Amino acid sequence: MATDDELGDVCTFGSVPLVRSSAEFCSGAAFELRDPPRNSGTVDLGSWRIDFRAGESFVVARGGNEQHYVDAYRAALVNAQRALDLRSAEGADDLAIKAFDDDHIVWWSDQGQPVIRIVSTATLKFYGRPAKLTVFDRDGEEVPAPPRPRVDWHESFRYFRLSQITDDLFDAYRNAYLALEAILSDIAPQRLKASGRVDEGEGQWFKRALGEAGRLVALSDFAQGQPQDAVTSLHQDFFRDMRSGMSHAKSGRTVLLPQDESERRTVTESLDRLVRLYLALVEAHLGSRRLGGFLTAYAFKEAHVSTFDRMEACVSDDDTPFSKQETAPNPSGGAMVAIPGSEPARELEPFSVARLWKADLQHFSELPFIRRVIAMLDGQAGFVAVLEGRLALRGSGRLEVMLASRGVNASRPRLRFSY
Repeated sequence: MATDDELGDVCTFGSVPLVRSSAEFCSGAAFELRDPPRNSGTVDLGSWRIDFRAGESFVVARGGNEQHYVDAYRAALVNAQRALDLRSAEGADDLAIKAFDDDHIVWWSDQGQPVIRIVSTATLKFYGRPAKLTVFDRDGEEVPAPPRPRVDWHESFRYFRLSQITDDLFDAYRNAYLALEAILSDIAPQRLKASGRVDEGEGQWFKRALGEAGRLVALSDFAQGQPQDAVTSLHQDFFRDMRSGMSHAKSGRTVLLPQDESERRTVTESLDRLVRLYLALVEAHLGSRRLGGFLTAYAFKEAHVSTFDRMEACVSDDDTPFSKQETAPNPSGGAMVAIPGSEPARELEPFSVARLWKADLQHFSELPFIRRVIAMLDGQAGFVAVLEGRLALRGSGRLEVMLASRGVNASRPRLRFSY
């Protein structure tokens, strides 16, 4: 692999080239780090080179031969995470990639043509209000609503709160599981011998406790699919697949590796089922109900698709740090170039809408580098993404910019996490 000084006039992010050599393009990605590295360094993993720069909050992984965006993103993420593991083991840094699926730069080869895609996602929290029911008597006078019943503190609430405030998906799952375990042990305590020692295995107790919980709520509402035996399905899902997978790391066993992108969907879907069961038991067993109104995915899609379709995307070399108060796309007067090609906005998944803009790299030749991506709406900066480093575009190929908006109902249990 050529050294950085031998790479010549190629695309760079920060001071890191995006390729192995000036004559050989490769795929890769740049991800934002939660904290900047203390020291610069390079980790080589087979054909992959992963670069860190002291004081710069990003990591660049380059070296694959992937032909599609998704493949390049996944391969680069796997190698970047492994490089972080090695640096931590060596005592260089303890670092973490921040919101890797929301914000990144990925590059790959499309039929021999280099493609670079900038992805930036804005998360919008909305707070629903529960519907208010007003009752009137026969004389038309409003009947005061009865006060909400007082709910006593329960130790499961601590675990549930911790599952909602962490940034790590696996930590969230472990604490949500403990919240469920705490309320199940209230419903069906683990059997003990006369001596006080445990007389029932963990798995055996969990299955029996689920059966007792089934007297309070319909377990089939939380099991995968529509299994005839919901107890067995939930035991397999929560206890054997998830709890055991997160609690063991023995070679040869089925384990769940933290911050592994391939595991996230499976864990998130299980977490959704687990949290819904826990909250149903809190209401049925403790008399506490989580309040909150809801915005439908359809309403979110309709509002945001039309907004994104009205936007014009631009890139700029303006280095100004982002401020929520700004309306100018280039506050310090940096140059701006509009991106002419675009696709219609579309729904990526419920509560997530995105739009893709693209143009040849030569279209941006007047910019020495790109530091900002801006989506203009009615002459104002409606969406601003400031890159962690300067992206310098050189040579032939294509630049793509994908801007996305994700809605999070803050009244509902959290299901998205940064790590």
